[in-house]
Amino acid sequence: MRGKGKRGDLYFYFICRGRQRRTCDLPYLPVPAVETAVEHYYASIALPAGLRAHHGSHGYRHGFRL
Repeated sequence: MRGKGKRGDLYFYFICRGRQRRTCDLPYLPVPAVETAVEHYYASIALPAGLRAHHGSHGYRHGFRL
């Protein structure tokens, strides 16, 4: 979502769809905070060795490297 501050500055944030249905009490989340949380999560998980080996040998074909 996009918001505008008092001085007219634009800022972007995520909102839980459940807030609109009153089934979620998460606050609005600034985009940079969510991106950082995702980066930290991805750094903390590991792929199984077989999958890691498969993607390691085929990753460049798809334009990425694991």
